[in-house]
Formats: sequence, C-alpha cells, structure tokens
Amino acid sequence: LDDDFNTAGAIAVLFELCGAINRYIDERKLERPGSPEAKQLALEGARMVTTLSRTIGLFEGPLKTDDVDDILAGKLMELLIELRAQARRDKNFALADTIRDKLKDLNITLEDRPDGTAWQKD
Repeated sequence: LDDDFNTAGAIAVLFELCGAINRYIDERKLERPGSPEAKQLALEGARMVTTLSRTIGLFEGPLKTDDVDDILAGKLMELLIELRAQARRDKNFALADTIRDKLKDLNITLEDRPDGTAWQKD
C-alpha cells in the first residue's frame, strides 16, 4: 500500500487543477459582474476538485458550524474595530465610545495598542 495509491501524485494533480481553475478565473476576471456561464464553469471545476479530493480522504466532513461562526465573528470584529478607528480619526469620539461600550456590554474588551486594536472575549 505504500505506493499503490500514489497519493502524492493525486495531490499534485489536484494542485495543478486548482491552478488551472484560478488562471481561468483570473483570465476571465470572474470577480467582476459578467458571464454567468463562465462563473458556472469555474464552480463546476471547484466541485470537481472537492469530489476528487474526497476520494483520497480530503474534505471528508462538512465545515463545522462553530468554525464558520468563529470566522464570521472575527470578520465582524475587524469591521467594528475599523469603524471605531475611523470614528476616532474623524474626532467622533461619541461614536467610538459607543462602539467600545456596546462591545463591553457583550463581554468583549477592546485594547488599543501602538500596532492597532486587539479584542478579547471576557
């Protein structure tokens, strides 16, 4: 079984396929509004990568809801911190303080540091 499945070769092919899909997306500028057919083809390619990956044991289970919630919470906190920073730059200290206080009510503490603002759940 050491080399019968050639897992390394399969992963290399998947990597090449991902590269081809990414080039396709870049060349057709699919991040912008445009051809639904081209976008559908890119999505089908991504589904194929996922299906083939499962064959060798990758992506075996669905993404855990907790993981999605953690990612979303992090992104939302980044947004709130940026909005608060903008309010402070605009000298809208009332809004900046309100954001900080409302987060404190949710047991989230903001810590302003020289390299930016950090947050933690209490």
